[in-house]
Amino acid sequence: MMRKIRKSLTLLERTYPAKESGSLAGLTLIELIIVLVIVGVIASIALPDYFRVRKRAEQRGGVTQLKLIHTAEKVKHLESGRYVACSGIGPAPGTCDTELNLDLPDDGWSYAVG
Repeated sequence: MMRKIRKSLTLLERTYPAKESGSLAGLTLIELIIVLVIVGVIASIALPDYFRVRKRAEQRGGVTQLKLIHTAEKVKHLESGRYVACSGIGPAPGTCDTELNLDLPDDGWSYAVG
């Protein structure tokens, strides 16, 4: 067991030799600035696309919610012969959730049917 450990340490020392006492290791200031510039360029390219895709996904989510409310209104009309006027979402009376028996997520959209 001890031979294996010594052998591993010897191999490790050959792979990663100890640094000389006077040598400095690390990044120079110019290398660090170049890395930061590259990261900034990549971020300036990627972030606008990310925000555009996120906005489009939120819009599609809102359209999906409105289609769900529309379908629930048609079902309510077929069942009772009347449409329901509702606004907002949540458990309060008069909201689209309670009036149409829906479970809409509260994602910042404002709904009103009337």
